[in-house]
Amino acid sequence: MIKKSLQLTMLGLMFMTTNIHASGVMSEEELKNVERADIADTLAKQQISKVAGLLAEYEIEAGKLIN
Repeated sequence: MIKKSLQLTMLGLMFMTTNIHASGVMSEEELKNVERADIADTLAKQQISKVAGLLAEYEIEAGKLIN
């Protein structure tokens, strides 16, 4: 169940990143509105960490293509 919801969340984030500019800069107001998730499952934390790293690399490469 967690794996499926994690996959759907990451898929949604991937589609959202195409609508966000590649600089990755968030305003102070946007940062205040970010909700923090308390994840107790170690495996889920590792998977989220890996996906976050991949998304960061994707954003960097997208920035190179734009510039």
